[in-house]
Amino acid sequence: MTENVSKNEVLSPEWQEAIKTGINEAIDNYELFDRKLDFSPLAITNGLDERSWPELSPSERKYIESELFSIIGLEDEVASSYVITPPDGATWKGEGLAIVFKTKRSEKEDMYVHQITRPSAEDEYMVAPLDFRL
Repeated sequence: MTENVSKNEVLSPEWQEAIKTGINEAIDNYELFDRKLDFSPLAITNGLDERSWPELSPSERKYIESELFSIIGLEDEVASSYVITPPDGATWKGEGLAIVFKTKRSEKEDMYVHQITRPSAEDEYMVAPLDFRL
């Protein structure tokens, strides 16, 4: 059955399955990805969806967030935060903020969710060690 993420948008079962599978595979291969995981469809759907995070609808973002948080066991505890600045060649200016949350896998596998907020942009998420900095 297709999950209705918002009242206006129904996400395809094929896309939902590709997202779930991609998140699980990425987390299972955390060490192989140098312990830095990006959860845009471009990074996790093996070519089914080549969009980056900013190109997603709010419903699609919410679905990925929900799956990621459920699979990794996001906890409501902030472990740290840090300021980010645009790298050379970036299209954004100013300072952003990353808030780092503990997960059920933090202590054993050093997996933390970094919630990244840049000026005038939607939040993005990555899984990385506690001391990782963008």
